[in-house]
Amino acid sequence: MGMTNFDMMSLNVRGLGNFTKRKAIFDWFCKNRSDIVLLQETYTTSASESVWNKEWHGPIFYAHGSSNSRGCAILISPNLDFRMKKVTADESGRYLIISGYINDELLTIVNVYAPNNE
Repeated sequence: MGMTNFDMMSLNVRGLGNFTKRKAIFDWFCKNRSDIVLLQETYTTSASESVWNKEWHGPIFYAHGSSNSRGCAILISPNLDFRMKKVTADESGRYLIISGYINDELLTIVNVYAPNNE
């Protein structure tokens, strides 16, 4: 079994409802050639998905919180050969688990938002 190489980054964004902030962060991940991006505290709702999907250009998986709290997202670079198998999203936006194939190797990615004040 071979080993697949990719770059992964994680960031607590404390909300990305603002277009300017979201564009700056998406551009920063692209500039740093991130293949997989884990975002916490996204403050996304199902209504924001279409906007984010147009701006990122690659697959995005969501566990929505509310427009002012929680939420996780996993962004996959459009340049990565990723085929999704399964998505498990927490209804309260605390965790997101995706399984899929990168270059025919099965990978499970877990993104957790667990604040220390609750």
